[in-house]
Amino acid sequence: MNHLNAQIYYNKLALKYDQVTKDAWSAPNRVEELTIQLANQNTTILDIGIGTGQSIRKVYQSEKFKTIEGIDVSDVMLKNCKESYPEVIVHCGDFLHFESFTLPHYDLVICCGTLEFIENLDEFFLRCQSLLSKNGDIVLTFEPRISGHPIQSESVSEVNSERQVNDAHLITYRRDVDHFYSVVRKYEFTVLFQSLFVSYRKLDVDVIYMLMHITNRVSPTE
Repeated sequence: MNHLNAQIYYNKLALKYDQVTKDAWSAPNRVEELTIQLANQNTTILDIGIGTGQSIRKVYQSEKFKTIEGIDVSDVMLKNCKESYPEVIVHCGDFLHFESFTLPHYDLVICCGTLEFIENLDEFFLRCQSLLSKNGDIVLTFEPRISGHPIQSESVSEVNSERQVNDAHLITYRRDVDHFYSVVRKYEFTVLFQSLFVSYRKLDVDVIYMLMHITNRVSPTE
């Protein structure tokens, strides 16, 4: 992950992030709608790239959780998150290498709008594999590569220059859906649900994301 670049970029945007993304960035709503269906009062939740907490708003308000823990590279975003959701435990760091989570395992891992900044998909799922409880669930979004799409046709691209902050040049990594599936299976996960949706508009073009519900249950009905 472009840890330092992402930290600089999102620290700068943190103060206005919720304002500028309101009604323009639909991914958190999609994630939290699925999360609230899966959670109950005994669920331990880990949010990867929690930011200001947009993806845990509904589940937090519903109190359908035992603990919520989140990690992000932006300490300023986490400060805003903690102010809005004081019961959430937050950590500043890189998920792939952070070793000080409160719990050894979590029932539900969520990851919204973060995978496109993580280069190594294997590292991500290996880390999830080690942190997910038996019969656990993952709710995530990723940006698929779409042939012929004016924005999403390339596997790797730089975030547009007009959005750069203090020379923090972020790289976007898009995934071929078939490859994504192969990595999911490699780490013994099963996809239970998937849905394409419009996440936001950029230069008058719809940017498409994939929402997935993944489990490590041996049988989906278990």
